[in-house]
Amino acid sequence: MKSKLKLVTAGILLVALMAFVWQCTSWFSSTTLRLTYYIEDDIHSVESVVGKAEIDLTEHEDWQEHHDDVKGINRVLFAFWVKNHGDVEATAQFFISEGCDLNTEGEVRNGATLVLDGISVPANDSIYVTAKKSYRYLRHFDELEKRLIEGQFCLYCIAENAPFDIEVPDSAAMVIDFTYAVDWEF
Repeated sequence: MKSKLKLVTAGILLVALMAFVWQCTSWFSSTTLRLTYYIEDDIHSVESVVGKAEIDLTEHEDWQEHHDDVKGINRVLFAFWVKNHGDVEATAQFFISEGCDLNTEGEVRNGATLVLDGISVPANDSIYVTAKKSYRYLRHFDELEKRLIEGQFCLYCIAENAPFDIEVPDSAAMVIDFTYAVDWEF
């Protein structure tokens, strides 16, 4: 009985040691790069005119330095103001696409991917979405991750309900945590 208990204990300790070693190698072979990207364009959409902003991470020095080693993205957070100039409550939605060639609400809904949804803005009012709260609105992370790793895409903002007159002033920011491989040289 004692020898069986010793074997089970030894087995558990061996598994724990293997898990520890595996985790240590993960820590030593990759790291996280936090990149903050400020959206300098005012995105203003009024029914038939869709506001958009070109996102170009390739101009960021850290992105250029580590792009080839990126393994994935751990987290993406947004922080921004949304203004509703309309007379009814609006639910803001953010879409992304590879290029900035979509110009109408219908084209955006059919040709872009929804990445933020459910942001309720009272009539003739504005709200601030904090980075901490933005995570609850995130949709289709896999497509967002793909576009962020590629480095360039277009961001559109419209409202779920029409008519709408919605604006994201030029104070918006994205915080992206990239995981990239570390090449240790000894």
